[in-house]
Amino acid sequence: MSSSEVERKDSCMTKITKFIVHGLEAFFYRVGKLTGAHPWIAIWIGLAFAILCGVGLLRFYQETNLEDLWIPNNDILRDDTKYVAEHYPTRYRKAVLLAEADNVLTPKVVNALLDFELQFKAINISGETWDDLCAKLGQKCWTNSILEMWASNEEIIRKLTQEDIIKKVNSIQFRYVIKY
Repeated sequence: MSSSEVERKDSCMTKITKFIVHGLEAFFYRVGKLTGAHPWIAIWIGLAFAILCGVGLLRFYQETNLEDLWIPNNDILRDDTKYVAEHYPTRYRKAVLLAEADNVLTPKVVNALLDFELQFKAINISGETWDDLCAKLGQKCWTNSILEMWASNEEIIRKLTQEDIIKKVNSIQFRYVIKY
C-alpha cells in the first residue's frame, strides 16, 4: 500500500471545519496586527461601537403591566380585563406584613403582631376608620393573619405560651383562616 492510500481523505464536514477555523484565525490575526500597529484607532473604534450599542438603552423601559407581558394583543382576555377595570373599579390595596425572627412562633413575636394589628386598625383617615375602609366579607372586615387562630382576641393572645402557639399552629387542618 502506498502512503497516499494510507492517508484518509478528509470528510466534507472536516473540510468545512478547517475552512471556518482557518478563516477565523486569519481574520483575528489581521485584527491583532492592525490593533498593535494603531492602538488609538482600535480604542476609538471600540468606544464608538459601545456608545452606538448603548443608544438603544435610551428607549429602554421595564414593562410591569402583566397583560402586556403575558397576554397576546388580540386576545379576548384583554377586553374582559379592561371591561372589569372600567365597570368594577377597586378602591382596595392589599398589604402584607411578614414577621422576621429566629422563631416567629414565640409569644414575643405574636404579641408584636397583635400590637401592630391594633395600631393599624386604630388609624383614622379623614374621619374614616378601619371598619370603613377594609374589604368586607359579609359584615366583617377580611383579614388573613395568624392571630385569627385566636379570633384576634387580645385577652387570649396576651396569655399565650410558646407551647400554646405551636400546638395551635400544628392542629390547624386547613391552609389559612379567613375571618368574616
